[in-house]
Amino acid sequence: MDFNKYILFSISAFCFLLLLLIIYFTKKRIKLIENNVYVSLIILTMIGIVFELLLTFGGVYFTNHNFIKEFISKGFLIIIELWASLLSMYTFMITNKINYDNIKQFRKKITLVYFPVIVLGICTCILPIEYVYNNNGTSILYTIGPSTKIVLLSGIIYLFLSLYYIIIKNKDTKDRRYIPIYTYIGMSLFVSVLQQIEPSLILLSFTESLILVLMYFTIENPDLAMIEQLNIARDQADRA
Repeated sequence: MDFNKYILFSISAFCFLLLLLIIYFTKKRIKLIENNVYVSLIILTMIGIVFELLLTFGGVYFTNHNFIKEFISKGFLIIIELWASLLSMYTFMITNKINYDNIKQFRKKITLVYFPVIVLGICTCILPIEYVYNNNGTSILYTIGPSTKIVLLSGIIYLFLSLYYIIIKNKDTKDRRYIPIYTYIGMSLFVSVLQQIEPSLILLSFTESLILVLMYFTIENPDLAMIEQLNIARDQADRA
């Protein structure tokens, strides 16, 4: 089968994210709300890659089943929109220092962050989508149409929202937790330009995976074993 060779980037990203998820959950961690968002981003990316694979390798089998084909393709687009909204939510949380104790104070603002993705998701479902096949018609290379333009609009909206939270609402723009956000903005612009030149270039899931790897090393998540050792040392010092 002549398939889109760039899908190999997504396959390698899936394997790497699976390994990252295993490493993350095998270590004891402090319960922080932004870490839950981080795990959600990993799972969402992996689901998105599964949808990508179904569309690439199974597209030919869905020729007579338009509903299934549209469900998978538009589902993938909505996942991309959700991913962008979650990353923006992560930025909002670390900027406002949101935790489980004060989250109720920010519920209205959190709802506003998610509002655009609901509207855009509905538009994605309603608007038409078209498929570009390989020469043999056996594999879908990529999708085009108004529905895919909504994804681009979604990325722009949440990109500016993230920049707003960092630059306008926060003075500490050098916080290391913002490194993945800056990287995502730069790489998204770069990949968007590449896709205009070569539409079949599938690098979005791979880009998201790289951002998640960066986030793993920048999230506020101290090792519990180290904290326990510090507490023991402090107790011994108090007794002395």
